Amino acid sequence: MKMLLKFLLIDLLLLLFVLILCFLILRLLQLFTLLPFRCYHLFLAVLQHNALHLFAKMLQRNYHHKPSPAAQGLC
Repeated sequence: MKMLLKFLLIDLLLLLFVLILCFLILRLLQLFTLLPFRCYHLFLAVLQHNALHLFAKMLQRNYHHKPSPAAQGLC
C-alpha cells in the first residue's frame, strides 16, 4: 500500500510540474506574441485537459492491474 501511495504522489507531482510548465510557457507566449486574452485561456484549457487525460491513462496503467468484476461482465 505504501508503494501505491508513493507512485501516486510521484505522478501527482509530475502532473503539477507539467501544468506549471505549460502555464509558464503560455505566459511567455502571451508576452511575446500578444495573444488575445480569450485565445490564451482557450489554449490553456486544452493543454490542461490533455494533461489530465494523460494523468488518467497513467493511473489506469499503474494501478489497475486486474479489471473489476463489473468490467468483466460478472455482475
